[in-house]
Amino acid sequence: MTNNSKNYEYKQVNTKDILVDPLYQRDLDQRKVNAIIKRFDWNLVNAPKVSFRDGKYWVFDGQHTIAACKAKKGGKDFLIMCKVFYGLTRLDEMNLFLQQNGKSSPVSVYAKFRALYQFGDPDVTAIAKACENTGLKMEFSGGGRGSNKIVALSTLYKSYKELGPVGLTDSLSIIKEAWNGIPESLNREIISAMSIFYKTYQGSFNRKRLVKILRKTDPVAIVREGKSITTRSEIGCARVILRTYNRNLGEASRLEEKL
Repeated sequence: MTNNSKNYEYKQVNTKDILVDPLYQRDLDQRKVNAIIKRFDWNLVNAPKVSFRDGKYWVFDGQHTIAACKAKKGGKDFLIMCKVFYGLTRLDEMNLFLQQNGKSSPVSVYAKFRALYQFGDPDVTAIAKACENTGLKMEFSGGGRGSNKIVALSTLYKSYKELGPVGLTDSLSIIKEAWNGIPESLNREIISAMSIFYKTYQGSFNRKRLVKILRKTDPVAIVREGKSITTRSEIGCARVILRTYNRNLGEASRLEEKL
């Protein structure tokens, strides 16, 4: 997920070009617009926050402000100073919208990803396909862990951004082949650790050996040991995977410590 909050500029945008994404925005509340109009002062108008995505401007904070300003202009479109963000994904916009409106909660994570999938978001669709190709499934309901079900959706998204669809598919397939989709192998720590290991040693490790050696290792033990190494559990677990892989290998075949 994009995390470049400084990639923005203040610029004037015509209100006719500012769009509202129904995926995460609420319907316009005319009562709220009227309340803004009642105490309206041009000197106190905050710049709406919009995301420039796919060649269009999407407002994620300030929809009602824009409507109130337009009403004060007699319903006519006009140029309004906006804080324009670049490089945000649809999910980034949704996260920022929820934060602005005090709605961020664990439950909302599943709702957001489910909505993105239903709306055909290309990233989430690709992630779901990667899971499907490995015999796994994204769990959108937040109903809890189960065999072959992944509930760590934000972790999946991050891994996808790091590895791309092909890398994510291969990384997940290693996990699936090693542990046959047991819930303990599909938690945040294991998925993150495998993503880190895969990205660091891609093209250098023997895939068959990795699957074989992990099959003999309890994922719960990996997480426990990883957490004892460092407070960053995903890094600690990646180091455990590396040590497990290198066990009983000669110097020439061992992977270099890069984690």
